Amino acid sequence: MLKLLLTLYIGVFATAFAAFGQGDWTSLHNDGKVAIEYRYSDCHRPEDGIHKQNVHFRFTNLTAATQQISCQKKVSYNNKPAAAPSAENTFAVTLKPAEVLEGSCSLKDNRLAIFVKMLDGTSQSVMTSFELVNIKVTQP
Repeated sequence: MLKLLLTLYIGVFATAFAAFGQGDWTSLHNDGKVAIEYRYSDCHRPEDGIHKQNVHFRFTNLTAATQQISCQKKVSYNNKPAAAPSAENTFAVTLKPAEVLEGSCSLKDNRLAIFVKMLDGTSQSVMTSFELVNIKVTQP
């Protein structure tokens, strides 16, 4: 009985720890005008049959002026580049003074997320690396 309770306790603790870890943002870019952060998120939409992991981005305007951020996604899946940075994977985000724009599982904005993998094993494709390159910050 003690083993069962101990196993249950460890399982609950590990689950809580994993969920807490998804809340941590990691800095990707900060030039004093804007901050770009990312985190991994497990996204479950059972009504759509979707169980996947994404990288979500958070863009923060650190100034009292409107800022436009443009950049390109550079992603590799299974250690193979998905595409070279180009106009196709270039995007821009415009932020009002002190505005924060944050990706989430419920927000369907491709600028704010990168697909990592399917969590239900329906695909063998796994993102192995990503970068935001050619980051430019301007005032529109």
